[in-house]
Amino acid sequence: MSVHFNPTAMEAIPQSVIDLCSDSGNAIEVHKFHLQRTSLTMFIGNEGDLSTMRPGNGGCRLWHYATEKDAIEECRGLSNGMAKKHGVYNTGFRGAKLVVPINDVSKIHKKNLMEDVADVLNSVGGGGAVYTGCDLNITLDDMDHLMAKTPFVLASVGSDTDPNVATAYGVVGSLLGAFEARNLPVQGTRLFVLGCGAVGSEVSKIMASMGAHVLTSDLDASKADIAGCTNVSEEIAANDGRWFDVPCDVFCPCACSRIVTKEAIHKLSSNGCKLLCGASNLPFRCEGAYEDACRLGVEFIPEAVTSAGAVIVDSVEFYANAQFIKCVPLELYHFTRHLTRSKTLEIMRTADKYKTTPRGALPLTWETLKGSEPVGSRFGKWRFENTMRVDVLIAGGGIAGCAAAYELSKDSRQPSVMVCERGATVAPEDASSNGDSRMFRRMYSDPFYSHLQSDALAMWDEVERAYGKKLLKRHGLLFFGEDDTGETCEGSIPGCEEVMDKLKVDHDKLGSKAISARFNALHPRSNDRGLFEKGAGSILGSEACHAMASLASRRGVDLRFNAPLESMVELSSGGVFAAIGGENPILVHAGKLILSAGAWTNPLLTMLRGRPQLNLDIQSVCWGHYEMPREVATKVPQWFCFRKPDHSRLDGGLYYGFPVEEHELSKARPAVKVGIDYTPDGRAWHPATMRDFDYTPNREVAARIDEHVHEIFGGKARRRELVCSPYTVTPDQDFVLGYLPGHPDVAVFTGGSGRAFKFGPLLGKLLANTITGNKIGEEIAKRFNPARPSVWVGHLEEDELPEVSKHQAHVQHARM
Repeated sequence: MSVHFNPTAMEAIPQSVIDLCSDSGNAIEVHKFHLQRTSLTMFIGNEGDLSTMRPGNGGCRLWHYATEKDAIEECRGLSNGMAKKHGVYNTGFRGAKLVVPINDVSKIHKKNLMEDVADVLNSVGGGGAVYTGCDLNITLDDMDHLMAKTPFVLASVGSDTDPNVATAYGVVGSLLGAFEARNLPVQGTRLFVLGCGAVGSEVSKIMASMGAHVLTSDLDASKADIAGCTNVSEEIAANDGRWFDVPCDVFCPCACSRIVTKEAIHKLSSNGCKLLCGASNLPFRCEGAYEDACRLGVEFIPEAVTSAGAVIVDSVEFYANAQFIKCVPLELYHFTRHLTRSKTLEIMRTADKYKTTPRGALPLTWETLKGSEPVGSRFGKWRFENTMRVDVLIAGGGIAGCAAAYELSKDSRQPSVMVCERGATVAPEDASSNGDSRMFRRMYSDPFYSHLQSDALAMWDEVERAYGKKLLKRHGLLFFGEDDTGETCEGSIPGCEEVMDKLKVDHDKLGSKAISARFNALHPRSNDRGLFEKGAGSILGSEACHAMASLASRRGVDLRFNAPLESMVELSSGGVFAAIGGENPILVHAGKLILSAGAWTNPLLTMLRGRPQLNLDIQSVCWGHYEMPREVATKVPQWFCFRKPDHSRLDGGLYYGFPVEEHELSKARPAVKVGIDYTPDGRAWHPATMRDFDYTPNREVAARIDEHVHEIFGGKARRRELVCSPYTVTPDQDFVLGYLPGHPDVAVFTGGSGRAFKFGPLLGKLLANTITGNKIGEEIAKRFNPARPSVWVGHLEEDELPEVSKHQAHVQHARM
């Protein structure tokens, strides 16, 4: 294919490299071998002579070709492609490919074929001139047969590393590098993955977990059913297979070669595609298709850069075998991602500098010309520099995560603790812990929670003393409304009255007139009655999280922001190995893991062995601010109103509000916070994951809030804005706190059910006690048990822990 090189920049580049990057095939020699047992023919393409000085490396492919010439040309093209991968990363190998033309793979005696291939590998160049591995129609079982007959195999021998997953991580790295180079956000970008086999499915899962809008398709439509992705296979099939009609921002081909035609590139461009970055080797059908892509502004990242995961792993296996054998596969995958991201950034910036295309810039980034060591030999140093060991990793910087970090920071044993938060701060704006105000109260119908609040309040006092600032406002709380609502998720007026009388919680009992007289901003109904808890009040929500996080940080807790937990694996010898993403990604060996991710919990759990799940209902709950005259706003108490529900009108009957905040008093019409404790039925308001969460209020629910505000404030308030926040609710509305069944190093807190914040420091203490082995109250342990039948869904897959050696999982947590 035609490549646009910059003449001045190319003056120092050897012609052999330019030939490879031009895809001329001139640098590739194709050798023909007759296979005795199967009577088949095998072609080996190699960059230059077959020599052990710098052996060839490439997979073995079984495929049907119309003619022998087609097989030879495919072998030449694929070998040329492999040579580019090896050169651009300096793997220490030359490019090679083994191609065996067949008619029907089902009729091939694979064991005999592998013995034939072994004979050739053992003979060429005296043995060791070519190393091979998996490719189309060759399985890992086939590799086992081959390895029994020849040592010249690189297929993750002695490791659980999957070359397909490594390739997928390489593609992801290139996507991230390209996004960075072109200022594309991952969040919301439409990524179309065509081909959902072992590589494409992994790319789809990873990119979806990062927030991309991933569209998937495969000839086998079931393969494209990937969590968090939109399967468009059936739409494509109904449209005569015209996959290129799918609108996308980025096209990621992970299917067979030569699928991108001139028509395809024109349609992709007209539908908004600006980037082509995938795993497919030789993706363009013809030179004209690539030329049109350049002309139409569809930027192509060469597969030599994007689809190099397997050859990078081969280089580690060959040049750093001891590190390869003892590492966790996740380390290799992220090493690959790091390299492809860096190389993609380099090639795109070089292309910009010399006003050429990424393919035109490829020779200028040729690693073998830089005199560097083979990339595999650098793995050990990278692994050392990019892996941390901590006693405890906390995923999620909301109220529970911050409180756990704070509590662990006080432990006399001084455990090392890291908090990773996907947002830019603790309590990020789109999460449940964010905001100015949260209620605290002992006014519950359930004495269990009244007792918990008493314990938590003493701990809040300690946090305030340590922080040096008040976080709680003790202005009281009014419950008022109807007596006959029955028990709700917030209790009931009669139920709360009974508990407060029994526990001797200081409170006043008020009739309708007394409510009006004492809180004359409110307009209760004539038959309403109320309870006023004098010691209740509100908590500065986001600031409380910041307070505990900053106190923990002062004592050595490592806080990481814009740092999502991207992947993890439990180790058979104990602990968890995790990959933390973001601008400064890092790998972490943790003795214990605390998942305090709220509504994001279940997607994270799928990363664990067996993919455990909890019965959690993500609910969209509406709240906002209402403006009113200053003389009214200054008299608004903290309140909760109980009405009987009318589900036909999307009215749950439960409304609440807070006093005016100080920063509002400088405005002509101050606003107070008002919300509804109700979520309509339907998937839109109960999304399976936060990926589908809609922060826009339901219009009918918004109308009910408006009506209620109009009633209780006598028509003196008007809406400023309404938004939605996620609640994570359990069926019994008790929290989930403790070790996951079958996962002795993973503790979880979730299912706050809209009531957790007020117990923050206590939740942190309970989580810390869980992982340090200290005692937790029997009733608490029972009610919050993750294994209780109403909450524990179980494992989606039954599998085994990976077999890894003791030392690779070693974490310094003996002090715990």
